[in-house]
Amino acid sequence: MIKINESMIILDLDKTLLNRENQITEYTLKVLDKYRECGGKIAIATGRAITRSRKYMEQIHACGLITLNGSVTYHNGDIIAQTPIDKEKVYDMVQRLMAIEGMSMAVCYPDYMITSNPKFAVPGVNDYCDMKEFNLNEIQNIKAFSSNYAAMDEIDYDFYGCRKITSQKEEGFHVIACKDVDKLNGIKALCNHLNINIKNTIAFGDDYNDLCMLESCGIGVAMANASDMVKDAANELTLSNEEDGVGVWLNQYFDLNVTK
Repeated sequence: MIKINESMIILDLDKTLLNRENQITEYTLKVLDKYRECGGKIAIATGRAITRSRKYMEQIHACGLITLNGSVTYHNGDIIAQTPIDKEKVYDMVQRLMAIEGMSMAVCYPDYMITSNPKFAVPGVNDYCDMKEFNLNEIQNIKAFSSNYAAMDEIDYDFYGCRKITSQKEEGFHVIACKDVDKLNGIKALCNHLNINIKNTIAFGDDYNDLCMLESCGIGVAMANASDMVKDAANELTLSNEEDGVGVWLNQYFDLNVTK
C-alpha cells in the first residue's frame, strides 16, 4: 500500500482523465482535491504540448507536467528537462515525411507548434508553415498524420536518432521523437526533482504511449477503454474515462470517502 503523503499520481489526459467532451467531471475533481489535501502530489503526462495542457494542469493544481510524450518536463511551470530532436538532422527527416502523399504534419516546440495543414492553424499557437523553412532548434517531436503505413515505415528513424510511435487507437496518427524520449523518462526527471521514489507513483493511461509508465511506476492503472496491450501491461484496471475511472480508483484505493 502506497502512503498518500508519499505518493504522486501521473495522469494521461485524452481518454483517461478527460471524457469525450474533453472535460474533467465534478466527481473526479472532488477526488483529486481530496487526494491533494491529504498530501498527495499530482502530475500530468500527455502527448499534448503545454499550450493544450495548461488549463487542465491549473484546474487540478498539478505540480508536474510532462508534455509531448516525455520530451519536455515542467515543475510549477518551469522546464526541468527536455530532449529535442537533433537539429542537424531534423530538416531532412521532415522533408522525407512531407514527400509522403497526403501527409499532414505538426512540428512541436516546447510552447508552440507549426502545422503543414492550414485548416489546423491557430495564429501564435499553431502557425501554418509549408515546411520549407522553419526554426530547427528545440524541436521536441513531430506529429504525422498519414494512413500510408508502408511509406511511414520505410524511413530509417534510427538514422535521425528518433523512433516512431504509431497510435493503436487513432487511425493514421504517428509521433516521432528522439529515441530516448518517453513518458517514463519525464516521470523519472520529475521524481528526481521532487525527491520522490518512483515506487510511490501511480500512473493512469489508455494507449500505447502509456505502456512504459504503466509497466514501471509503482502501480499502473489501465482504463476500461484502453487497448488490450495496455491492459496487459497494467497492474490494475479501472472504469472507463466516461465512468470516472480515475476518480473511482483513487477514491477506493486511498479510502477518501468522496461521494458523487
